[in-house]
Amino acid sequence: TYDMPGSLGTDKEIPFSKMRKKIAERLSLSKQTIPHFYLFQDVNMSAALVWRTEFNRKSGTKVSINDIIVKAVASSLARHRALNAHMAGDKYILRGNINVGVAEGLLVPVIPAADLKTVREISQVSSSNAQDARRGVLKAGHNGTFTVSNLGMYGISSFLPIINPPECAILGVGGIEKKAIPSAGSGIDVCDMMTLTLACDHRAIDGASAAKFLSETKTMLEKVDFSLKGPKEA
Repeated sequence: TYDMPGSLGTDKEIPFSKMRKKIAERLSLSKQTIPHFYLFQDVNMSAALVWRTEFNRKSGTKVSINDIIVKAVASSLARHRALNAHMAGDKYILRGNINVGVAEGLLVPVIPAADLKTVREISQVSSSNAQDARRGVLKAGHNGTFTVSNLGMYGISSFLPIINPPECAILGVGGIEKKAIPSAGSGIDVCDMMTLTLACDHRAIDGASAAKFLSETKTMLEKVDFSLKGPKEA
């Protein structure tokens, strides 16, 4: 028998909702038809954490780490447009606007023109989107061009995200963990490290382009360089 002590007993059949059924169809199609490849990058978030604390203290806001990541991603996409694209049959379309989707469970609300927004503006839109997503509502009008999926708040170190078609790439964000890192000298530094996993559609994106995008995103996060105003912004 497969019964285990303390089991719930009777099985319960739960039909998919219309939304979950649609998402299941899209993601199944994604894994079956999109040739995914993955790149991994460790990022030292120590400076970003300090910047966030100081920014929130001076501005009276509650900017999250994910807001900072979205800003860095959007700024990097502006320089690496190949990843800001949609597949369309036997061609791909470089999108003029950078609309970053932020995965909220099964829903992916979008932050439009994220590259033109400050971190605080991204935080405001993201907070409003999250409230809508919890109610099962998505605002119409903006199609995502790239997605960020963050599971770090659940204690996940890294994971392999599935591309949200027709987009060509998605970034998986793991949790921030204290790790011992060799310093420039002969010592050891304890740093706040985070793993990014970039999934790309190999039909549209080559490894070199993806690597350059991920490397620049890492540099922006580590140097807190998001092309935005600093803590005095408020």
